[in-house]
Amino acid sequence: MRKSNIQSRFKTHLSDKMTHLENFTPKAMNQGVNMKKIGKIVYAVPFAIFGLFHFISGGTMTGIVPSYIPFPIVWVYLTGLALIAASVSIITGIKTHLATVLLAVLLGIFVVLVHLPGAAGGNQASTIALLKDVSLLGAALLIAGTVKD
Repeated sequence: MRKSNIQSRFKTHLSDKMTHLENFTPKAMNQGVNMKKIGKIVYAVPFAIFGLFHFISGGTMTGIVPSYIPFPIVWVYLTGLALIAASVSIITGIKTHLATVLLAVLLGIFVVLVHLPGAAGGNQASTIALLKDVSLLGAALLIAGTVKD
């Protein structure tokens, strides 16, 4: 096959693919579904569940609180309340900017005080939890940067 024939076929193939991509505009993908609302719910519901776990299994979770922090059960319950409040705020759209900034701070505290010591010691579960919370922190900041309260 000659070089010009290959180039011509490639351009035709690429042109066909680009035509298909034109159908995937944000408007076409968003018809009948509000992706932001779904995304907020998908992001927020696990925080509500985590928050409930802090009340259901509070006694067990006190073992995660660093030993130098007094009154671990109080911190477990306050954390659970904060997670539930952030979830409600994200879903309802009430004070979402403030809630997601505070959620990012809370997740940053988890990373530094809870997960980092274990990750630095080579604990794989701590490393996974650290990476998960850093990702959730980033998403909280992304939401905070896109909402206007």
